[in-house]
Amino acid sequence: MNPISAFSYNNPLINSAEHISLDSATPVCIDQLYRQGKILVKMISNTYEPHDRLDNELSELLSVGIIRSASTSLLAYQAGSKLFRDIGLILNSDKCNIQDIFPSDAGSFRVNPDGDRVAWNSIKKTFCTSVFGKPQIETEYQGDFRVGEHAKKLKIKDSSELVTYLKSKYQETSFPIPWNEVVVDYNKESIFGLIATQNVLYPLNSEERNAKTIHHLQEIKEIMRSRLQLDLPIYIYDCITGSLSAWTNA
Repeated sequence: MNPISAFSYNNPLINSAEHISLDSATPVCIDQLYRQGKILVKMISNTYEPHDRLDNELSELLSVGIIRSASTSLLAYQAGSKLFRDIGLILNSDKCNIQDIFPSDAGSFRVNPDGDRVAWNSIKKTFCTSVFGKPQIETEYQGDFRVGEHAKKLKIKDSSELVTYLKSKYQETSFPIPWNEVVVDYNKESIFGLIATQNVLYPLNSEERNAKTIHHLQEIKEIMRSRLQLDLPIYIYDCITGSLSAWTNA
């Protein structure tokens, strides 16, 4: 059985009346950025999860003013790609500091000067060591990160090379590409939209799930408005076709 036909949405998140062509009604800027390979996504939430991950990200962003060594993925124009979660932030790569680029999941993690894993602690409002099974200890974080051993030899020099690679892989298979990893520093000014996936490859495609996704999106939109004073448009990304469309019922 073809996994695409098996797990495609029978009840899409947006219907034909809400599906807007990026070549016409959608603001020109996002279409240009998409075609130029300058859209990054920071996937931040799954439909059936609380907003803990987003809350922690915003706590760090508001406290520090920047998220350093964040793991994002680049969207290559009309080349379908799997994304790590259901809902995310859209970033303009021109407004991010790109550190490293990998054609697949690099397993990046942040480290302090001693090489210990680091995570933001939203309760303490500081960085802490993050070693499984050990107590969190406040630590300094200067923006360093490491990747898995398998990724070190795969590093790509720039985003244009990554776009070429992703389009080539998609043309070979016509199947969603596994997510890539672009490690960046980003701030509030880097964020210009929210993204939600459809046609993700697992059998949870239903009217109930779509309704929950819409509710989740609206909650996140309000969180971004109240905490960052950003009124963000919502875009729907089809993981199979790579189409990116504005959703107007937000």
